[in-house]
Amino acid sequence: MAGDLVEAGVEAALGEDFAGRLQDEQPVAFRVAAQGAVGRRRTFVVGLVGFALASALGGAAQSFGMLVAARALQGVFGALLAPAALGLLTTTFTDPKERGKAFGIFGAIAGGGAASACCSAASSPSTSTGAGAST
Repeated sequence: MAGDLVEAGVEAALGEDFAGRLQDEQPVAFRVAAQGAVGRRRTFVVGLVGFALASALGGAAQSFGMLVAARALQGVFGALLAPAALGLLTTTFTDPKERGKAFGIFGAIAGGGAASACCSAASSPSTSTGAGAST
């Protein structure tokens, strides 16, 4: 579930064709190497802080190029964040019953976030200036 969200973020930032090629070639190896080299917790914190800063950059974007760059950074840091969060859940909850509950909650939150993003995007007002647009 979280992987789908990260994939959607990367596709939104980079375009579907390029993101598909990028994800087929190296991100899994990059994420696993990053977690092994610096640890799950540090990878999680770097992903979380980086994603937050990239979001702030996108919110303060003064041009389309700056917005696209911020979205690309969100995809990169999201690609670090999601597997690190799942890795932390795996190591934190050792009892299979508790681990199942933790993954269920994680999946529900991730699914709720995806659903709310889709709903808010579908209900956002159009910015067109064509016929019928209010001025």
